Amino acid sequence: RRLWNYTTWRDTSPSVGSADAYETYDKAHGRSERRYYTMMPLSTDLAKTFYYPHARSFVRVYRKRCDLADAPIGKPETSYYVSDLSGVLATPQALATLRNIAISVLRLAGFDNIAAGTRWVAWDYTRGLRLLGL
Repeated sequence: RRLWNYTTWRDTSPSVGSADAYETYDKAHGRSERRYYTMMPLSTDLAKTFYYPHARSFVRVYRKRCDLADAPIGKPETSYYVSDLSGVLATPQALATLRNIAISVLRLAGFDNIAAGTRWVAWDYTRGLRLLGL
C-alpha cells in the first residue's frame, strides 16, 4: 500500500506495444481472459526506502474475464507486484519462464501438488535454495 502512494500509474503509458505495456489474451475452460501488464521502473532510492534494495520495477496486472459470448464474469481485477528484474527483463514471457522453471523444480523434488510445494518453500526460503543446490 505504501508503495502505491509513491507511484503514479496514471502517468504510465497505457498503449500496448510500448516498452512498458503488454497485453495477453487466452481462451480456455469456456471463458476468455485478457490481461494488461504495465511495468514501471523503480528508482534505487525508493527501493532502499522500502527495504527492497534489489527491486527494479513495479508490475501492474489488470485482468478481465468474459465468457465466450463476451459477457463479463465477475469484476475486473488488478494485482501489483514488485520485481527485481528490470522492465526489459520482466516481460510476461520472462516471468512465465521463471514460473515454469519453479514448477519443474518442485515436480523434480517430488511434489505432485504445486500449491503445497510453493507453501512449503515459502515457509523458509532456504528450502528453495537447497532445491536449487545452493
